[in-house]
Amino acid sequence: MTLRLSFAVASVILGCLLLGIGQAPAAEPNTNLPIGYRGLAAPRESSSNIEPFRHVRISIAQALDAIQRQGQGRVVEIGFVRKSGSSWYRVGIVDAAGLRYQRVSPVTGAVSRRKSPNIAFAVFDTEARRVLAAAGSAKFTLAQAVVATESTKGGKVISAGMEQIQGIPQYYVQAVTQGKLVAAIVNPNTGIAVDPASE
Repeated sequence: MTLRLSFAVASVILGCLLLGIGQAPAAEPNTNLPIGYRGLAAPRESSSNIEPFRHVRISIAQALDAIQRQGQGRVVEIGFVRKSGSSWYRVGIVDAAGLRYQRVSPVTGAVSRRKSPNIAFAVFDTEARRVLAAAGSAKFTLAQAVVATESTKGGKVISAGMEQIQGIPQYYVQAVTQGKLVAAIVNPNTGIAVDPASE
């Protein structure tokens, strides 16, 4: 999965917090981020992940459900990761404190107790904050975007996240269908899935 930042509180208050309205300045934002993480982009899977993904027991939808049951924020991205012989779902969760990552086992569905440190909103650029705010107020969740994509494209979703596409915050979702990666863009307010104009 390309390391680009790509998804629960859907209230007006959270939207204000995400945009930095009414917030005190962050004491010391976490700036130890990979290149590209100051913007916001959904995960992009590589074709090399297709074969190991075929053997997972827990779907993206099930992993999202496991995370959301904890009630600790809203998922803005999820993607399948394969590294050094191990696999996991990497899940980005946003709440009033910032953005953090957790892992979910694609074999057992267990949510790792280990959490990454919060990434302060002050780190992100204006476009990314706009996308995070949109994720907090979207009528359709990332989980619903996953369902819409699987219904439209078939196969199983391997990654999903919200990003700004053609100036509008939308879900970018990838699925594995008949051994190939296919993509869909899902409108967060209508739930309609369409093909990307271009990659």
